[in-house]
Amino acid sequence: VRFKTEYTFTFKDFGAESISEGTLNWSKKVGDYVEEDEEVCTIETSKATVFPNSPNSGVLLKLLKEDGATVEAGDDLWVIDTDAS
Repeated sequence: VRFKTEYTFTFKDFGAESISEGTLNWSKKVGDYVEEDEEVCTIETSKATVFPNSPNSGVLLKLLKEDGATVEAGDDLWVIDTDAS
């Protein structure tokens, strides 16, 4: 029996107070294995492109926003199974 350990990634901030939102573009899809610190998506803003990386390795279970969606600080973006290999 294998237990899933799910981790939900919450996008903290854009690193600049003047940026409040951006457009999401997925680099990975559900079922992909992601290494710790690997890029999962990009978020394009009017001033910069942000590259959120996974804090954990594992398999992507869910993408919580659609490609092209608007992302704001504090949004949950994906769920990863950290026990999967």
